[in-house]
Amino acid sequence: MKLLANEFYLAFAELRRHYWEPVFGVAVVSGLFLGLYFGVRALAQGRLSVAAGDLDGLLLGYVSWGVAGAAYNSVARHVTQESQTGTLEQLYLSPHRFSSILICRTVVHMTSGLCSAAALAVIAMVGTGRWLHVPLWHVVTLLLLSSVSLIGVGLAIGGVVLLQKRLSAAAAVLNILLLVFVSVPAFPWNAAAALPFSYGASAVRAIAAGRAEPSLALYVVVAANSAVWLVLGVLSWSALEHRARSTNALGQH
Repeated sequence: MKLLANEFYLAFAELRRHYWEPVFGVAVVSGLFLGLYFGVRALAQGRLSVAAGDLDGLLLGYVSWGVAGAAYNSVARHVTQESQTGTLEQLYLSPHRFSSILICRTVVHMTSGLCSAAALAVIAMVGTGRWLHVPLWHVVTLLLLSSVSLIGVGLAIGGVVLLQKRLSAAAAVLNILLLVFVSVPAFPWNAAAALPFSYGASAVRAIAAGRAEPSLALYVVVAANSAVWLVLGVLSWSALEHRARSTNALGQH
């Protein structure tokens, strides 16, 4: 618990020192979404028919993208930063296990990501004048449960970073893939449901549009998808971490 409290304190100190960065990021992303939203609504007033539920789904998809980014980067970004600055080996030499540090930082980053997503949602609802009337508890739970799959993806990418150190191009491609994972129609069931996060995000949009209701079966499918991707991520991380240790790659940067 002390380690987790220290990580929260460190994150708060960094936020207080560089508060302009998240504020600017939220402002830019909110502006992009509002431009997209009003563009779609303008088309709806013409010949293109867009249901109100679809617009609500667009807003929820925007929030889902924020949660997805927080989940993926909770592991991948931290490992990349520590690896490139040459401080990764020092973390392995700390009194705490590196896995414990990584778990605590994941919790902190996910908490920060949820706060950012909540801020984005409020700004979007105020800006569009549309207030979502959805089962909030089910929506938040499904998104959090789905995000576990992207933590697994982040672990796998983090393991590659232990060996290769710099994967800027690959990281950019993967962040674009997050848009695919969020937007692909995977509900009620098709091949895209096997992708990380996709089924949960698609189900949330369906709930917002009134095409689905929260159910135990829905939770089971989302949990199974997340469990599979998390296990794959942990196995990949373990194998690549062992390889990095055996080749003395942890101290390189």
